Amino acid sequence: MPDWSITDSDPLFEKFDWVEDSVIYEAAFRQGREKGRREGASIVRAVVMEVGQQRFGKPSLPIQIELEGIWSLPLLQQLAYRLSEASSWEELMTVQYDWRPFEFHKKQGYRDSIIRIMAKRFGEISDANRERLQSIHSETELVALIDRFDEVNGWDELLNLGSG
Repeated sequence: MPDWSITDSDPLFEKFDWVEDSVIYEAAFRQGREKGRREGASIVRAVVMEVGQQRFGKPSLPIQIELEGIWSLPLLQQLAYRLSEASSWEELMTVQYDWRPFEFHKKQGYRDSIIRIMAKRFGEISDANRERLQSIHSETELVALIDRFDEVNGWDELLNLGSG
């Protein structure tokens, strides 16, 4: 398979320097940067989970949900640095931060956490179930879904339980 990658030093790149000014280039660049940030956050979160489990044991479900909902790289780095000082998951998570400044973001954080954690247990969420989850606007109902994680055997069962 041919290598189609282009580097900054590639003469072909110099002939198309106008590409950097295009809307498509800007969108692709932003998308790539955001993907890199998400991957970086995922790596730091995995380190916090791994080292934290070695130090404190398995985190409770609420702490796991909270960690899964954190996408701020500086906050995750702060948690990683505090691992050597904290004596428990609860103490570690008392770090002062405001990573959910608006109700929408808080609820979306719950939805994102539900999707990530449940996908590990039951596979990817279907479009219909994703739509159902996005239609839940009550924080109480979202938290109730999280509380039922250990009681359900799949996406359909979780989201049907959440409709009451």
